[in-house]
Amino acid sequence: MPTEIAVILPSSACFSSSEGANSICLCVSDFVGFSRFKKKSKVYGKSVREPLLPNNFHPIELTDRKRSKSLYYKKILGALQNKPLRLIQVQQDPSCAAFLARHLPDIPILLHRHDAQVPRSPLKRLKRDRGLRKVTGIIANSRYIADTLSHQLKHKHPPISLVYNGIDTAQVVPADNKEDLIFCVAARSAHKGPDIFIEAAIQFLDKFANWKAVLVSPKNSRTSESYQNRINSLSINLPNRFQIIDELPHPELMNYLSRARIAVVPSRCDEAFGRTALEAMAAGCAVISSGTGGLREVTKELGTYPDTNTAKKYTEAILELAANTQRIDQLGVASRRRAKELFDTQIIAAVYDKIMNNYMNQKTLSLD
Repeated sequence: MPTEIAVILPSSACFSSSEGANSICLCVSDFVGFSRFKKKSKVYGKSVREPLLPNNFHPIELTDRKRSKSLYYKKILGALQNKPLRLIQVQQDPSCAAFLARHLPDIPILLHRHDAQVPRSPLKRLKRDRGLRKVTGIIANSRYIADTLSHQLKHKHPPISLVYNGIDTAQVVPADNKEDLIFCVAARSAHKGPDIFIEAAIQFLDKFANWKAVLVSPKNSRTSESYQNRINSLSINLPNRFQIIDELPHPELMNYLSRARIAVVPSRCDEAFGRTALEAMAAGCAVISSGTGGLREVTKELGTYPDTNTAKKYTEAILELAANTQRIDQLGVASRRRAKELFDTQIIAAVYDKIMNNYMNQKTLSLD
């Protein structure tokens, strides 16, 4: 069947769980995998082993690292030309969307934004805003992103549609027997707050001898030497019931969540959506989070939000929950129900499909 919808990944994205698929890749895999347009859709991204949707993936070979982004755009364009496309959806990258809009003006182009970060450089900010204004429409992962983009662009922008991240609740399920385990996933950088969790968990474990704690904290581009040293210092003489893991394949991470009673999301930054919180809810965890950005949209009244984003307040929140296992179980059941009723991938994919269908038929849907 000919490709009618092209989904373009960022040039750095690895569309493979074995090579570190990020939240954008997981989102694309869900949307395309559950879409009624799946057979007509193709995902374009840099070449990987074992892609998430092998029958829907078109690899782009990159060898010139110095010019990888501009070369990537050109190779994407070459792969798209002469195809009977009715829609192009670009993930995250406004420069790529603007490039394709310039060269393929007759095809509607949607830009799917997974965050609302503003480039620090005024020149880059201007370039981003110009790119955003050239697309046919924008998809935002949360109302926080949609409202932030609308404010930044001062309403001189294409229609913005809201499509939350989804989760396959048939695959992410609570374990039959939950463990006294508190779990956190936070990249090793200050804005994600793994240091907050380490300090809080140490104090908590000192008072609850039967509990265990696990932190998955991979390094990333924001892991500074000074912050790494701070993590190393905090990690000296950890209790033997506290494990810190650098990297973990996504299926194994989900296994930990399914067994955990409590999940912690201690972000200092404004999270665009909060996929980790959603995964925890689907796995039947009680969630403690900073509630920043789009996090509260996910957990709403079922989340526990410390008064301030400090280890002391997180310790207090964890202690209060751990002392009431009945409350933990109630929150876990209610969180699982919310994930199934509002964020299940089949529900979200239907919203996604409606938007795709309208743009392919030259109609627009917006938050307004």
